[in-house]
Amino acid sequence: MIIPHLAKRLCRDLLVEAQATDVGSVATTSFEYPNGDSVCLYFSDFGDTLCVSDEGATVSFLKNQGIDLPGERRSAITRMCRPFDVEFVTPALRRQFKLPEIGIACLGLCEAITAVSSILYHVESPLRSSLPVSIDAILRKRVQPKRGVERHWIDRRHDPEGSLPVDFRMNGIGEPRNIFPVTSSGKSLMVVAVANFLRSHRIKGRSLAVIDKEAELGHTDLNRLQLATDEIIIGLEEKESTLVRFALAS
Repeated sequence: MIIPHLAKRLCRDLLVEAQATDVGSVATTSFEYPNGDSVCLYFSDFGDTLCVSDEGATVSFLKNQGIDLPGERRSAITRMCRPFDVEFVTPALRRQFKLPEIGIACLGLCEAITAVSSILYHVESPLRSSLPVSIDAILRKRVQPKRGVERHWIDRRHDPEGSLPVDFRMNGIGEPRNIFPVTSSGKSLMVVAVANFLRSHRIKGRSLAVIDKEAELGHTDLNRLQLATDEIIIGLEEKESTLVRFALAS
């Protein structure tokens, strides 16, 4: 029901592709995150109203850039979303609407996503790690031409709220592979949670944690990562080939 209305209400310059999946309709738009990834919209039917969401992709993007989201910054995101009638329900940005309002709702959410993702340009560099950006660049250049790379991948069957995203997931050839940049103690806890979630639901794929040398992880952090993931490397200096081999292994 949603897809025909999308085609009618959204101009061709905005809507790149729309498809129905087992968990709902998904639209790929011409809006982009600062790293060039397309902004995708996910639709849910609540009966009297519909909902369009980013499934947490914007927050995942910021975290992948090494940007922490303490309470003050989350409050700022909430304020940034209000002019577009968008809610910030951690970790997702979403807007509820009636079917005739689908065009306005989608455009409003895309504008909110653009505003929130621009936080990237306003955070002082000492708070950010270059590791996620470096991994992304390596995967684009050396892996993506050979197998699919999904960013902020979510198993929507077991995690419909998108609370446990995989930073980079290789699909398409052989067994899937998961890669996690670890830029802080907090991120290490998140990686452990995601890896254990994947394992508990028997979701295929080996996992690699790439630790930033400046992360200053404690012994307990490292021990948790070793137990939860299949491989660990520290830093990318002289480790790029190891990363690529892991990503391309079948």
